[in-house]
Amino acid sequence: MIFSLKKVINGNINIFEFKKILEILGDKINDEINIDGHAYRISSYEGVGGGTGGIGESTIWIEASLRIITAGQSTIQLNQGVDQQSSLMLYINGIYYEYGIEESYHIVNNILRWHGSFELEPTDEIVLKFRKSIY
Repeated sequence: MIFSLKKVINGNINIFEFKKILEILGDKINDEINIDGHAYRISSYEGVGGGTGGIGESTIWIEASLRIITAGQSTIQLNQGVDQQSSLMLYINGIYYEYGIEESYHIVNNILRWHGSFELEPTDEIVLKFRKSIY
């Protein structure tokens, strides 16, 4: 099972596997962790499900840097599909913008459509973060 956490210092999101928690809490020398009075081998960890789709499915965080070619450009072709639009996070020059037709942007057919309060410029640093299902 994987999960993500946001760093306090800079807001970057990192992805971790649950096994990391077992390693931190357990005995590294003897490769074991004690749960309810029983010892278990940490190295025997095997994920069994996770995510929202049941056994065998999980999600990872994708972070894509986007480029503006010409000043005032309002559409950006995405290299991959976004299957969990509720997880979308768009940052322009470090500032977060809301997703939705009534908000700053939306995505249709892998095209990000910007309709925020200002025009995008080639010097803008644009980062799109979203969760993607893996099997």
